[in-house]
Amino acid sequence: MSYHLLPTAAAATAALVNGVSPVLRARQLQQQQSQQPAGTTVPAASATATATASPQQHSYATPNKTANLARRASTTGSQQQFRRDSPANRVGDVSMDQVKLLFGSIDVQSVGYITRWQFEETLHDAGISLNDARLEEVKKRLLECERKGPLSPVPCPTAATPTSPGAAALRYGSPNGSKADEGDSKRRSSLSSRGAAASVGGEEDGGGAGRIDLAKFAYIIAPNASLIERVIKRQLVIPDWASFVQILTDLYDETRDVSGGKVADYIPELALAQPEWFGVSFCSVDGQLFSLGDTAREFSVQSSSKPISYLMALEELGEEVVHRFVGREPSGRNFNDIALNPEQIPHNPMVNSGAIMTCSLIRHGLEQSARFRSIMDLWNDISGRGKYVTFSNSTYLSERATADRNFCLGYMMQEHDSFNLGSTRMRHLPPREWGANDLVKNLELYFQCCSIQTSAEGQAVIGATLASGGRCALTDQQCFSGAHVRNCLSLMLSCGMYDYSGEWAYKIGLPAKSGVSGCLMVVIPNVGGLSIYSPPLDALGNTVRGIAFCKRLVEKCCFSSFASTLSNKYNPISAKNSAWQNELITLCTLCAKGDLTGIRAVLSAGADANGADYDGRTPLHLAASEGQLAVVKYLCATSKLKLNPVDRWGGTPFSDAVREGHAQVAEYLFAKLKAQGITPMPTATNQQQQQQQQFNNSNKPPSKLFT
Repeated sequence: MSYHLLPTAAAATAALVNGVSPVLRARQLQQQQSQQPAGTTVPAASATATATASPQQHSYATPNKTANLARRASTTGSQQQFRRDSPANRVGDVSMDQVKLLFGSIDVQSVGYITRWQFEETLHDAGISLNDARLEEVKKRLLECERKGPLSPVPCPTAATPTSPGAAALRYGSPNGSKADEGDSKRRSSLSSRGAAASVGGEEDGGGAGRIDLAKFAYIIAPNASLIERVIKRQLVIPDWASFVQILTDLYDETRDVSGGKVADYIPELALAQPEWFGVSFCSVDGQLFSLGDTAREFSVQSSSKPISYLMALEELGEEVVHRFVGREPSGRNFNDIALNPEQIPHNPMVNSGAIMTCSLIRHGLEQSARFRSIMDLWNDISGRGKYVTFSNSTYLSERATADRNFCLGYMMQEHDSFNLGSTRMRHLPPREWGANDLVKNLELYFQCCSIQTSAEGQAVIGATLASGGRCALTDQQCFSGAHVRNCLSLMLSCGMYDYSGEWAYKIGLPAKSGVSGCLMVVIPNVGGLSIYSPPLDALGNTVRGIAFCKRLVEKCCFSSFASTLSNKYNPISAKNSAWQNELITLCTLCAKGDLTGIRAVLSAGADANGADYDGRTPLHLAASEGQLAVVKYLCATSKLKLNPVDRWGGTPFSDAVREGHAQVAEYLFAKLKAQGITPMPTATNQQQQQQQQFNNSNKPPSKLFT
């Protein structure tokens, strides 16, 4: 069967139907022009005729096939024999063939170029910001290419009308734009306006410099091509980012009006916080970041600094030395209770006495200034070396002025020789140095650690660092040993929520640490970090809204450390949930085969008739491609079915039916689309315009399309 030129969704789709890529067509034109005598040119029509002359090319070609055609057309002689894995055929850690596929995934209409707006939108839809530290060089190259023309000698083909940016803009942050924070809303507005400019003008600067062709794209992504590849292929830890963002947004709305609790006032500086402040931020181990509410507002970390101090001591001295001076059992007492365990050391590093002890172990032989500087440097490293970490001197002075209880704890431990001798089981070992002035110095260092300031967004990044075994999600820097982080998370689960720790482990089941400023850092191992900031505290010193939010989160998502893998809860880390994916595969297979009985059963079980695979192919695409008229009619009768979904190659169910020669299906879909006021497909070439006009006049496809 041969296929004639069809009225497809974009000009490039027609080229693919004929087995010819726009890039190859442009190269053929260039080659013909170079072979002509000086002063003569080859009309574009002749290049088109040359590109479509071979009947063997009249078959549906995938982007991989067209990429190979373009590669073979651009190489001659021995160049065609180079190895695919040779350095000359790679961009960073990604092969050039993969780069072409990645480019085609953004350039869905195959116009031969993309815009910065499209590139940044692709990143943002996956939860990655162009301001990510890992993409710093990528951003520099992108700005550089915006000021220059195409790097490739291949001229860009005439642009078809890009997809409207309005619909894409609605996907930023939460699907409901009104629920997103102000900064995210401004970002969406900015991207949408740039996308609109590109849509109206065809390019961002009117001269081609705003266009990013394949060569530019390869140059731009080279510094971190592997990350860009994972973004485009949806291989980040949370592949369906939009759905997870919607869950966080819904939970934020549900808990925003939770009342109760009281802002801490025993430290005067903390009493200045307002009870209505509420922010939620999440950062995945791959650096996907989302924030809602007061997430830029800084707060003192207070007790949430204790896990970091413990990790610093472990990194410097090792587990055996550290636990000579501090235990690892829940105390069953208040966090500031004047008590030691039977071995005359603090029960664990998460109570005040334990945190004072671990602070005393950090860089003990250095000057106070050097010790604190090393602590701040570490906090900057684990938060991505951004502007997330500062220090509040007013909080420090307020802490020190009201620290009678902590001074009492310190003198109690000094009385029992806990600082210099440690556990009574190990006092046969040589004592460590401990001078007369060391107690006050180390108490002051502890107050300074509690007075470090960050935001919910910064604390979420720190949580993600712990979730990934000590590797910072935004810089890929290994800050802690994985074994030490594992030990720390165990203690956070059993001791991190004051006297609520047992109930927390029972109901939530995730490592966490709260602070009396109203912050709560939750670590979801191998997934990410969650930070909630809300100053009102319950009687045990934990944020009221934070606990309410986490209870709802584990009710909806399969996040608990003890959750069954067979749970029916939503699992964000699976590729849109394996159950959902299996349902979609089954439904598409049944639609292609025309099994109405099976289709009814799968849909009645809750399968989504609008679901799409990685290539954007829906059940309606499959039914139309295979000419299953009864299935198409049944699906169209389904409520809220999208009749004109577009796959990654620009194809719709209607264009698939036309391409495959299924006249009855095409006529039916054409009538349904026209009844809804939808133009079945935009036109591109003159020949397509003529066929489209013939189609619209007769209300049925031209018969020659089905030869």
